[in-house]
Amino acid sequence: MTGRSSGGALLRMPYRVTTRPVWEVMARALERLKTEGERSVLVPRGGASIDFVAASASLASAIERAIEDEESTQAPTDVGLAGHQLLAVLRRLFVEELTETNDVDLVEVVRVLGAIERLQAELERNGAQQFASRLAGPDAMQLLVEVVHDMRSPLNAILLLAEQLRSGRSGPLIDIQVRQMDLVHSAAFGLTTLADDVIELAHGGNRLVDERPMPFSLSSVLKVVGDLVQPLATEKRIALNSSGTDADIRVGHRVAVGRVLLNLTTNAVKFTEQGSVTIACEAKSRTKVEFSVTDTGRGIPPDALPTLFDPFRQRANRSEYAFSSSGLGLSICQQLVQAMGGDLRVETELGKGTRFSFVLDLPISPRVSGAW
Repeated sequence: MTGRSSGGALLRMPYRVTTRPVWEVMARALERLKTEGERSVLVPRGGASIDFVAASASLASAIERAIEDEESTQAPTDVGLAGHQLLAVLRRLFVEELTETNDVDLVEVVRVLGAIERLQAELERNGAQQFASRLAGPDAMQLLVEVVHDMRSPLNAILLLAEQLRSGRSGPLIDIQVRQMDLVHSAAFGLTTLADDVIELAHGGNRLVDERPMPFSLSSVLKVVGDLVQPLATEKRIALNSSGTDADIRVGHRVAVGRVLLNLTTNAVKFTEQGSVTIACEAKSRTKVEFSVTDTGRGIPPDALPTLFDPFRQRANRSEYAFSSSGLGLSICQQLVQAMGGDLRVETELGKGTRFSFVLDLPISPRVSGAW
């Protein structure tokens, strides 16, 4: 038996489907997929374009095989990484068409949907294998950087919108809404920082954005870091403190110093359940300044210390201490500190807390040299 779609494409009816209406519904869904697939399927950047007519025919054949043999999960190999998206769209269109059709056999409908689900699972497995093979290939880092670049635009949009909302530009907010928007902003900023870490690692991890040392305010850097992390600390009911030095205007790499302190402080808050986190800078000599982030958190297990600064480190236990799931944060921090002529150190005691510190040579700005 055969069914003919509205566009004239001949579709063979599987012998297991005994009612013509069900397969005619599928034929209409496949016909719609040819035109609606382009609007519904996200093609990866740099990926090959999809021939939706050919893809529809390929999916139809695969569904026929899966219905005729319930043990068969032979997924089509010519629909690419977007195949599981196409099949998801086809399932939705099939269900939509069902609502417009009378006298369908529900048993046969379940059989068709079951075939689609089995193919969906197989396509997802194939896609995961293809993705894993790319990650293991020579272009793995480039693939990762492309994914991260695609994340940055929506993250920046979230940051902008959250900033506008919490500042009241779209109307006044009540206290709880302000707190919620602060958390949204902090979370989006954290994801943006992670994206920056990946891109930074791809370029070596030790690039200084401000290539030449410039005068900057130590207290201003501490305030910016504190303002960004404060919503997270407030949510966890943790005190966030900071202390500076009298000779405030120094010559150095403001962006890199701020980035390291932000990463360290965010992590300190993450792993502190009660007590406080303190960001500090202290003059050790006329030019030497020590920066530190101290918390009263859980501390770091001794066996984690040898690999603490390794990127992409793996943990045997997901609950154990780690700067981040990927391990990028501390690795980038260490490399940035070293690029500025310092060394990132850690002191820790289980159950009592952790202190990260580094010393940099930051001369007093000539404009305020008399302040020492």
